[in-house]
Amino acid sequence: MHEPENTSQSLHQHSGGENLEVMQDAEKYNHFLRQLIRRFSNNASTALDFGAGIGTFSDSLNIPSQQVHCVEPDSAARVLLANRGFHTHASLSEI
Repeated sequence: MHEPENTSQSLHQHSGGENLEVMQDAEKYNHFLRQLIRRFSNNASTALDFGAGIGTFSDSLNIPSQQVHCVEPDSAARVLLANRGFHTHASLSEI
């Protein structure tokens, strides 16, 4: 699992960034979704997170960040993801 960095400063530039920050703290909701991700990932060695936002769910994968491709149209969010080692793409057509 990857440790998310403090994203407050950069996220406010992101459209919807404040919502993403609030949702990071939605513990029960995120726990439920993370359990689903883990249950259906079947020990995958690579992953694709489309609409990755700030990587809340990419962080929950038991896969090295270098093996996770994050599709996120917002350039500020892509920078945050790339700084944490994820492969970033502005659209699916880049993959």
